[in-house]
Amino acid sequence: MLNNYIIKEKKAVFICLTICLLLIIPIILSGSIYIDDNTRVIRHFNWTGDGRFLANYFFEILSLGNGVLDYYPWTNILSSLIIGFSSIIIAYSLNIKGTTNIILICSGMMSSPFILSNLSYRFDSIIMAISFTVAIIPFIFYSNIKKFFIVSYCCLLISSYLYQPSVSAFVCMAIVYSTYLMNSIKCILKTLSLSAIVFSLSIITFFIINNINGGVDRSELFFHSDNPIGILEYNLNRSAQLIFWSSNGITKIIYLIASIAFISSCIKTAIKSLSFVFIYIFSLFSIIILSFILNSVLLSPWFTSRTMICFPFVVTYCFLLFIKNFNLSIKLKNIFSTITVFCSLIFCSIYANALSSQDSLNRVYFSKIMSKVDGDIKKLAVYGEQPRPREFVRANSVYPLLDNIVPNYMKRGSGWAQVYLHRNSSRFRMITMQEQEQIFKESCGNGVWNNGELFDYKVFKNVLIISFSGQFCK
Repeated sequence: MLNNYIIKEKKAVFICLTICLLLIIPIILSGSIYIDDNTRVIRHFNWTGDGRFLANYFFEILSLGNGVLDYYPWTNILSSLIIGFSSIIIAYSLNIKGTTNIILICSGMMSSPFILSNLSYRFDSIIMAISFTVAIIPFIFYSNIKKFFIVSYCCLLISSYLYQPSVSAFVCMAIVYSTYLMNSIKCILKTLSLSAIVFSLSIITFFIINNINGGVDRSELFFHSDNPIGILEYNLNRSAQLIFWSSNGITKIIYLIASIAFISSCIKTAIKSLSFVFIYIFSLFSIIILSFILNSVLLSPWFTSRTMICFPFVVTYCFLLFIKNFNLSIKLKNIFSTITVFCSLIFCSIYANALSSQDSLNRVYFSKIMSKVDGDIKKLAVYGEQPRPREFVRANSVYPLLDNIVPNYMKRGSGWAQVYLHRNSSRFRMITMQEQEQIFKESCGNGVWNNGELFDYKVFKNVLIISFSGQFCK
């Protein structure tokens, strides 16, 4: 039983949860209202349109039916603890014992640079964490195939209606489970086949229910495009770019340690069976692809780090193979865990400081924008892109992933500028990007541009138009 396992391994559980708390502290101290948090406040939960109606129900229950209430920082803290607890579930499912082994798994789960984005949301963080953890729970029951099938089907539906990208965790866990515990290719294929069947059934059910309810926003697949191959290639390149961006600075050390663990395991396994080495390599690449493929096959995906919620399985898988093949290497495992956690904490602090500096600069620009607003001005249109703070620029030169996980709301083509302004001042009415482009077209050559300290600006009808780029009619 899981509760007996937790009691027996209480030292490891305590250390794992402590690591999770340490990781979330810099994010909490930044105090950022992060991306979607802006729109949750002014548009209510708004998850139903994305097919995430269980997320709506979760917060309605949490608020006792009182709608949008902000539980920061507790939602962020709990989300970190839940992700950390998922590593305990993985260890229990694989029958892994010992403080050193469990901590190594936890350090792998919390090492992903992408996970920081998931943990930063005041509202979505806890939903994404629950969705991720629910997706891997079924493997606790794998010894009973019937129970595993039923629990998997239910958990995958729950996970889908909380946060769709998390369902990849089920497939990743199936790969991990089969290659860690099974000692023959036949057993591996049996586990993967059973998992594939229940996964397919749950996804089909998910789409059927959504179609009955009117469909889901942004759910069209790439082959609905006039150029499906081009769209898929573009999406895959953007996803790969995120992964390459994540491997810079101190995060390179995490990937290096994971590589050492993986290569060492392959070398030791090669002495016994070359076929299993190929299985390990194929499995690792499969997990990497699974971390982004669900987003990449969409026609209009969001290329944000939050969709990479299953990427922690990559490093974790490497560590699990090391645990399997080097059970007595306690000191080396402790070194791996210590360095991985240290690097994760360092990157988290850099991220949180960059996020805080961006928020501070946002407030300066918002204040300047409000100083130009008078009369009947109800809308704002933005040319160019708001400059980044110096702290961010320095950090981003080392960690390019920060450009993706630290949002810059004030830029042309981003609806988040409108959301940010509307949240901070009820004066502004939100406009679509199509409406903004029409404003640019109609205002070109009309009105006088004024030179400001931070941006140029002019008033056109009831719209304040600001330019960071110095280009006014392009």
